[in-house]
Amino acid sequence: MAQNKKTKNIKKKKKLKTKVLITRTISLVLVFLSVYFVYEIVTEVQQTFQLGKDLEDAQATLKEIESENQYLIEQAEKLTDPEYVKGYARGLFSFSKDGEQIFRLPQIPDDE
Repeated sequence: MAQNKKTKNIKKKKKLKTKVLITRTISLVLVFLSVYFVYEIVTEVQQTFQLGKDLEDAQATLKEIESENQYLIEQAEKLTDPEYVKGYARGLFSFSKDGEQIFRLPQIPDDE
């Protein structure tokens, strides 16, 4: 009978050790999974903020390009008018009409 109690105690201790080992293992796995998921969430949040910033930059660039495009469209429309082209060429290249004199004035520096 004493032998039987010792065997039962040994079996109980082994079961207890096994349960403790399983519990610790599961707890450790859950801790690692929690850390991993928190890391993933932080990474996603950082990417979201970066993408938001990139979107703002892209929208600002788009606005600038649209403004430049509008200016170029207006210039293209003006260049279809022969009178505008003549005046533009006269101003840019100092072309003159017959009997007209062109005087070049010195430019004023920007710092004054």
